[in-house]
Amino acid sequence: MMATTSGVANVFNLPPSEFNSFIEEEKQYRSAEEINNLLRQYNENNSIFGKLKKLADPTEGRRRTNYFPASVPQGMSLFDALKSGDADFAIPQALIDAVTFGAKGLENPGIALRGTMPSDEMESAGMETAGLAMGASGLLAGKDLFNYDPTTARIFAGKMGTLYDGDQLKKINEAEDLFAQGLKNREVFNQTGVFKGADGQLRFEIDDRNSRVMDAVPAGTELKLGEYLEHPDLYALFPSLKNTPIKFKNKLDMEGNAAGSFSPSSKTITLAIDDPEKMRSVLMHEVQHAVQDKEGFSGGSNPAYNYSIDQKNKFITNLFSTTKAQKGKYASESFDHQYDLLKPLYKADYVNKLDNIIKKAFDGRAKPADIHRLGDWYKYSDEIRNRSGVMPKKPGPDRDNWIASAAAYIRDANLEEMPFNDKVLYDQMKRNFPNPKDIKNAINRHDKQADKYRSDAFEYRDLQKRARELNDLDAYEAYLREAGEVEARTVQKRLEDNNFPGRFDFPPDSADFLPEQQILSNLEYKADTYPDVSSANSIPILDNINNQVARPLFKEVEQYLRREGKMQ
Repeated sequence: MMATTSGVANVFNLPPSEFNSFIEEEKQYRSAEEINNLLRQYNENNSIFGKLKKLADPTEGRRRTNYFPASVPQGMSLFDALKSGDADFAIPQALIDAVTFGAKGLENPGIALRGTMPSDEMESAGMETAGLAMGASGLLAGKDLFNYDPTTARIFAGKMGTLYDGDQLKKINEAEDLFAQGLKNREVFNQTGVFKGADGQLRFEIDDRNSRVMDAVPAGTELKLGEYLEHPDLYALFPSLKNTPIKFKNKLDMEGNAAGSFSPSSKTITLAIDDPEKMRSVLMHEVQHAVQDKEGFSGGSNPAYNYSIDQKNKFITNLFSTTKAQKGKYASESFDHQYDLLKPLYKADYVNKLDNIIKKAFDGRAKPADIHRLGDWYKYSDEIRNRSGVMPKKPGPDRDNWIASAAAYIRDANLEEMPFNDKVLYDQMKRNFPNPKDIKNAINRHDKQADKYRSDAFEYRDLQKRARELNDLDAYEAYLREAGEVEARTVQKRLEDNNFPGRFDFPPDSADFLPEQQILSNLEYKADTYPDVSSANSIPILDNINNQVARPLFKEVEQYLRREGKMQ
């Protein structure tokens, strides 16, 4: 009995490929429920989810309460345990569930990829991973979950804002040095308070805690910004903004019923009469557009008169006009050419592999794993079992013949299903490289050539994907994606979140679109200096969590993710 238990334990320590071979054999003798239970045990034994689950298990005979930080004896209520003194400090079960759910959601794609996902968990696993993604704006933001700092800054300024602030200029210069050293956007922000916007230009925030607007202004009034908005920190950096004209209108008199607007040509802000606090939020949105105009940042947009569509189309044209894009196009075409040469070579190499399995089977050297590890075994496995029955369990001639027959079936199916043009190339490759070793050498040569172009080719394909997505946007959707509008809405969000603990510290986390989803306009585009707007800011998921009770569990997740190369 002890030997059997040890044997099963050893099975759960096998590499995924060998464990899958074990499962394939067990399917012939076990029910689907038993197979799923084996898969679950394997995943728990080889995942951070399982380790966390064990780490979080309460002492035997006790249970964790859901939300109160305590464990109590089984069968006893929290109230009775507190009254009797039997309640011990423990991490609440709800927090444990959230952590293990997050870890499981992160690991599900990898579990599915290695083929050890139980069939009865496929749907729930998808929901766990999707739920983690949907919650990422809260969970992955880090310290916002557990920590709130009321110090806040909102309007985003750049180098023009440093003309009157030597300290801020030093931070801008320090940020440039850090970026030159290869630090990521978030890392530079954490050290300097300076970050890159979607247009690639440096920014910092202007504290707006001391800002306020006049209580009530009648429609038809025209003032200067400095008369309506009290904001000493803003005017210290941009003194001329105090003289920006600001007009007040009834909502019905606003174009498109807009709450506010900024005109870059007349340098004028227009506000609709509304609740003063709402007007302050809208005003900050428009002031951000005014700052964008001064800094040369990507500016605002308008869905009317196809303005946002024109911006979008020009942006797409600019995307493909850069030297980098032209290099990427050449790389993509070159990579495709190498891949076209590799396809028949890969097929010829695979057929040789199957022929080798057949030879090994006839020599009595083949193993079940030789078949089970084939990439298309699952595609043909049912047909093979219907044709030849299940694989004999015991080694011997019967199993050797079964393996040889299965390999021959897969080989013949591959050749029969090959499209005509691919078959022509395959036959040509077989003539050119009759020796299996020659085929492998040819594959290595073309693989090396393809590797030269791979990185640039895939970047170019990402660019094409981005352009296709932008092409599908209507006027209002394009307006929402304009980087200047995203930034101005971010200003509002950070202003409105001032009194709530759900605020994000790193400004791009507050944006409603990722940098690579935004449209850049009002910029001078040069082929060699076009901004890199890729989302290269890896989120340090756990570094920023300050809750001391939860941190050990999160650190366990972090160490695992770093060890597995899933986190920078």
